[in-house]
Amino acid sequence: MFWVHYKVKKKNFLVVGTHCIIHRKALAVKTLPVELMDSLNAVIKIVNLIKTSALNTQLFAQLCRDIGADHEISLFHTNVLWLSKVNMLERFSELKDEVEVFLENQMKFDLLALLHSKDFGLSLAYLVDIFEVLNTLNRKLEDVSNVPVILQEEFLDMKYNSSAIDDFNNLSLEKFWVKYLPMYLDLSQLALRVLVQFSSTYLCETGFSTLVLIKSKYRSRMFVEADLCCALSETTPRIKNIVTTKQIQQSH
Repeated sequence: MFWVHYKVKKKNFLVVGTHCIIHRKALAVKTLPVELMDSLNAVIKIVNLIKTSALNTQLFAQLCRDIGADHEISLFHTNVLWLSKVNMLERFSELKDEVEVFLENQMKFDLLALLHSKDFGLSLAYLVDIFEVLNTLNRKLEDVSNVPVILQEEFLDMKYNSSAIDDFNNLSLEKFWVKYLPMYLDLSQLALRVLVQFSSTYLCETGFSTLVLIKSKYRSRMFVEADLCCALSETTPRIKNIVTTKQIQQSH
C-alpha cells in the first residue's frame, strides 16, 4: 500500500492515499489494546442483553424508576459508528450500579463477573474519556469557522443558484462537481478530492479480474492500458461509429 502510494505520488503529488472505507471501522477497532477491547466487548454484551429483548428493556426501565435513577432507558443500540460509541459508554457508566442490580436479578453471573473483573472500572472510565476526546475533535473538524472564506463564499453562491440546485438533484455527485468546476473552482476541487477518498477494494478487484480476462493465452499483448480503459469505462463504446471510420481491407 505505502509503496504503491509512493510511486503514484512521484507521478502526481496531489494524489491522496486512503484506506478502503469498507474496512476502515474494523481497522480502527483493532487498534485498541486487549484490556480495553475486552472491556468494550463486555459493555456491548450487556447492552445487547438489555436492548435486544423487549421484556428486558421494560424490566430495566422499571428497575431504574424504582431505584430513582436519572435515566430509565439503558443505552443506544450498539451497532453505531466508531465516534458515536461515546453515547453508549457514557450512559453505561452513569447506570453501572443499576446494571449490576439488573444482572443479579436476572442471574447473569457470567456478565456480572465481567463488571467485577479487575481494572474494569478504570478501563471503562478511560474508554469514556478517549471517545469523548475523539468526538470533540470530530465536531471541531466540522466547525464552519475553520473553513476558508473563499469556500464559504462559493458555497453561499451555489446555495442560492437555482440551476445548481436542479443539477444537484438530477446528477450524480461526481458529474455535478465536475460540471461546476469552472464556476466554483476551489469548492469543486475540495469536493472532488473528498469524493476520491471514498475508495473501495471492489474497484481494484474488478480491474484485476478484467486484466485476467484480457491477458490470456489467446490474447497476450504486453500493453493493455487502452483495453483496460475501454473495458472498465462506464461509457458504452459506439462500435458502429468506430468501425465506419476504418478502411475495409480489400482482398487481393
